[in-house]
Amino acid sequence: MYVEPSAFNARLESMTYADWRPILAYIPRIQSTVSFGEYRPMAAMFPYWRAADIVIDFAKDCEAKGVMILFDWMNFVHAQAQLNAISRDFTHWDILGLCKLLTAILRGDRFNEGLLIQAFQKGLILDILLALDEKLKAYYLS
Repeated sequence: MYVEPSAFNARLESMTYADWRPILAYIPRIQSTVSFGEYRPMAAMFPYWRAADIVIDFAKDCEAKGVMILFDWMNFVHAQAQLNAISRDFTHWDILGLCKLLTAILRGDRFNEGLLIQAFQKGLILDILLALDEKLKAYYLS
């Protein structure tokens, strides 16, 4: 389920912190995961990335729980330079921006196989979720 940016604030207001738990529950799972996938070179076939179950489940849950934002994610990525160059300081990002960043990574993986696995391996997904958790606590619990 994709959410229009114009409808995001209304959706946020209709939700509770508990509604975000299925996504935030990935934080300890990510912290305890050793491998998020692997690159599989094949002599007779094209090489490919094989994602771990946690990566596959995370992508499915983000789509099912309405974390994904319907927007021009390709220009967003270009505006943010490249995902590898994004600062890990998300203190100035809002909830919508963090959801857009997750959307850009998840959508980008469909065109750049292995992008999501690499974002997990580099700790980017964990950092985004930790920042999202802080922003959601401030929004709902303050």
